[in-house]
Amino acid sequence: MTERFGWFSALAPTSLREGAVISYSGDFLVASGSSIVEAVAARLAGPAAAGGWLTDGVPLLARGDVWIIPLSWNPHADDADREARLVADRRRDLWAEIRSACEYSYGWPAHLDVEGAPAVDAYRRELVRTGVRRADWWEIGDRALVLAVYGELIPAAVQKMALHVIPRDWVSEHPRTRARPPADLDLSWQWSELIGVPLTVEAVRSGAVLAATGRDVIEVLRRALDGANDRADVHRRLADALPLLSTAGMSVIPLAWCAPELAEQDMRAQQLRQRAEWLRQDLRRALDAPHPLAATRTGDAEDRWLLGEFRVDLVTREDPPGSAPAQLALHVIALSGATARQSDLATSDRALTWTGADAVAASSPDHRPADRAR
Repeated sequence: MTERFGWFSALAPTSLREGAVISYSGDFLVASGSSIVEAVAARLAGPAAAGGWLTDGVPLLARGDVWIIPLSWNPHADDADREARLVADRRRDLWAEIRSACEYSYGWPAHLDVEGAPAVDAYRRELVRTGVRRADWWEIGDRALVLAVYGELIPAAVQKMALHVIPRDWVSEHPRTRARPPADLDLSWQWSELIGVPLTVEAVRSGAVLAATGRDVIEVLRRALDGANDRADVHRRLADALPLLSTAGMSVIPLAWCAPELAEQDMRAQQLRQRAEWLRQDLRRALDAPHPLAATRTGDAEDRWLLGEFRVDLVTREDPPGSAPAQLALHVIALSGATARQSDLATSDRALTWTGADAVAASSPDHRPADRAR
């Protein structure tokens, strides 16, 4: 089976081999250090967290009274290759951003001495057991936000990084209550746990862009079309690797969307639309590139190609017109005759009415879409 593309490359199965920093999807920033700190504060002001998602693309693991927010993982931390250095550089940037955001909002951090952790201190003892070599914390009401760095002692490279949200009195020199960590406290975590967190609309409340290049998407599409018997056959092949909707006789691949409630000038909206525009241009280049299964642009539309017995439309919704995409999708249509290349399929010219919730549902490996028209 083809490896399935998701909305965040940091949470793709390949991240287990290559490492990742949660704030990036590919080369694009999806969550800054300040946005993560702000999301923690907002979550603390609301109902108790039960795990799932902290904010766009950032999972949260709940361990009783503790939240663990994994930030980075570098299985090749001691290697000198470019990819390992890139993960390390992005990890350092995120560490600095989180410290800066916390210092601005909550003041100078307190340092936890993990090397000299007393046997009676269950929290610090657990930090040592799980490989934390440095921990700094800030007070947020009755909670503490701990920035934990994992790895052997310096000069060894950092292997992992996470935020812990714990009861303040577990680490304060002046506790206000008798609250103490339980004797069986377990703060171990693995990056593989993040890949298993079910994708929800909460994870992409602002929008998302498929974590794949245009070349990768079109390569999957060409493999699906090569030797396919009919649209149903193509649909089955595509569904193994891509989020897929089915409507009005078309296979529809949602590629990007931006939440309509975001203001056009909002930084998050600008980032999403810039990434969507980059993906749109990359898809055009991939479809126009020479290939044994050649794509031929039709003369009646800029973003319409013929691939064998199928037509591929790159459909964009721009709001306002002429701006970067607010929604982007590929429509794949099986052609039954010459007329199908033109007027009979004019409905494909309209941007399909689908939402972020539809795209999230289509991302599930268990999703089996039925044809529907809207």
